[in-house]
Amino acid sequence: MSTRSNITIRPARLSDLIHLTRLDLAANSNHPLIALSFPYPFLATKLFLERLQYCFARPERYHFLIATLTSSTPLSESDSVVGFGAEKDDSGCGEGEVVGFLMWNEGEAKDEGWDWETRLPKGTDAKLWKHYTKVMGDDPLRIQDSVIKMEVLAVAPVYQRRGIGTLLLQTFIHEVERLGKQEAISLRASKNARPLYEKFGWRVANEYRMNLRDWGRHSMYVDYGMVRHGSKSLGEEARL
Repeated sequence: MSTRSNITIRPARLSDLIHLTRLDLAANSNHPLIALSFPYPFLATKLFLERLQYCFARPERYHFLIATLTSSTPLSESDSVVGFGAEKDDSGCGEGEVVGFLMWNEGEAKDEGWDWETRLPKGTDAKLWKHYTKVMGDDPLRIQDSVIKMEVLAVAPVYQRRGIGTLLLQTFIHEVERLGKQEAISLRASKNARPLYEKFGWRVANEYRMNLRDWGRHSMYVDYGMVRHGSKSLGEEARL
């Protein structure tokens, strides 16, 4: 378990999953699959909670790091109430708000047990999901020669740009190094997140561009497939 000031990084508990689902949806609210495909927000919550439950039940493959506030002193005076996307820890452990999390996958091949499209709730825009899969790749996190895939890094919007994402990344890289993993680590990054990952040694391997005019968006949606090679240590990268 890592700490910095009033932030603690710990493993996930089953009781965290609903909090993580809401936080993930808030942090990624501009992603087209979240913003455009669900007629009602509870459908997105249902699907993404089901995904986290699936991953949590397979600890040999999926791993979580949770960031919580551990002090009664907020990160700034303006953060004295729970911010949008942040969640109070109701586990009884007194750890305060759940403000971010990271999840990664150590499988060598695509997880055949999970298929997003077959699990879409009734009413979801399946056409958009099919379009996304076709344009952005049927396995968006898969980059050749990569075994470790960072699937989610999410920080509650009100707490972004305060070092929480940095601490989660540092803890994740230290954990990978501690276990002696030498595989490349892949992820998908938005335009806004790309500079953070580049500071920790990730480099762009692919660029993906998606036209969303049929869904009312006139600007192109862009994200990046990025890879960090296992030979790099955290000490070699620039610190934030």
